[in-house]
Amino acid sequence: MKNLLNFLFFQVAWFVCVWSVGQGIPYYGVLVVAAALIAHLCWITTDRAKEVLFILKIIFLGGIVETLSSSLGLIEFKQPSVILQSYPLYMWAIWANFAMTLNHSMRWLSGRYLLGFILGGIAGPLAYYGAEKLGAIHLEWETTTEWLGFALIWAVTMLIIIRFLMKVPADPMDHTPCKHPLSQTTH
Repeated sequence: MKNLLNFLFFQVAWFVCVWSVGQGIPYYGVLVVAAALIAHLCWITTDRAKEVLFILKIIFLGGIVETLSSSLGLIEFKQPSVILQSYPLYMWAIWANFAMTLNHSMRWLSGRYLLGFILGGIAGPLAYYGAEKLGAIHLEWETTTEWLGFALIWAVTMLIIIRFLMKVPADPMDHTPCKHPLSQTTH
């Protein structure tokens, strides 16, 4: 059940984040992802510290992927950040959102490099295509070569993600939810 919730959180947060950028209110989606992250850390994962470090690694990797894609002219971001034009805040949120699935509803990819390579090469570009249709980004894929180049970037990215994932122990998801610090009793 928690894997299903994890996957549903991901889908809803991705859609809201991408849609809000297309509507010109990118911080709305960022707030939704932040709420999903809090829920994830409270009710989905057991080792919060390891999960946060894993999510940060994936966000950093996302920064490399987005900067590379932007620098190659494959993507133009709407609502770019003042500080990081090639990696706006809403993309940080989308990568954090994606990272929350990797040790849970997408854990089945661990060790499956060929499947990850194929899935990354197909699903990655399709997610960006959907984001373009919702008005969040503009894709500069005018030729098959550019499409294949972006697919290759995502296929390799998934290999790296699977390698990261194999270094993180599977999360058994059997813990009590977060509690307010003032509600805990001392003995």
